[in-house]
Amino acid sequence: VEQMGLEMEGSVLAKYTGKSRTVEIPSGVTEIYDNAFINNEIISSVIMPEGVTVIGKYAFYNCLYLKSVTLPSSIEEIYNCAFRGCNELQEIKIPSKVTQIRNGVFMYCSNLKKVKIPNSVTSIGGSAFHGCSGLKEIVIPNNVTSIGGSAFHGCSGLTSIEIPNNVTSIGVFAFTGCTGLETIKVPKSLENQISKPNDKVKIITY
Repeated sequence: VEQMGLEMEGSVLAKYTGKSRTVEIPSGVTEIYDNAFINNEIISSVIMPEGVTVIGKYAFYNCLYLKSVTLPSSIEEIYNCAFRGCNELQEIKIPSKVTQIRNGVFMYCSNLKKVKIPNSVTSIGGSAFHGCSGLKEIVIPNNVTSIGGSAFHGCSGLTSIEIPNNVTSIGVFAFTGCTGLETIKVPKSLENQISKPNDKVKIITY
């Protein structure tokens, strides 16, 4: 199906200007360019084919009605703020070739309830999940070595978090505003890098 409004540059989807609520990106596309869907107020679902390897920065920034995104296993890079402000997005499964969750990727995705982070991920960027107040749980995979500043800032729905022992640095304000946190499990060596996000939280070292 030839979809209206897909502006291509070779195998790169440069811009979407169509009026469909569901966008099925055609096979053959390898990259979704920076700002391709920025500020789109029509789309509610996006289906990407196998073969897409890169989602550019701010690609879906402020797509206010985007509810579901199907990411193929071929994705390797999701750049900064790609889904920032997609406040209707409810769940996302990050494909297993992705190694970095970059800065601000899911910032202010306030209805995001489920995120699956694959074991391939080694770093979680600054403000990656900032303002994801609907997030009830997150599993940080064992290969993660760094968690950026404000990474989970304002994730008020989280009740517990476990920081794996390969983590060597936690940025400032990583858990600020996590008003629902009851326990943080953290390697002893990083205890002093955690500032208490609320009065009731227990910091458990191991």
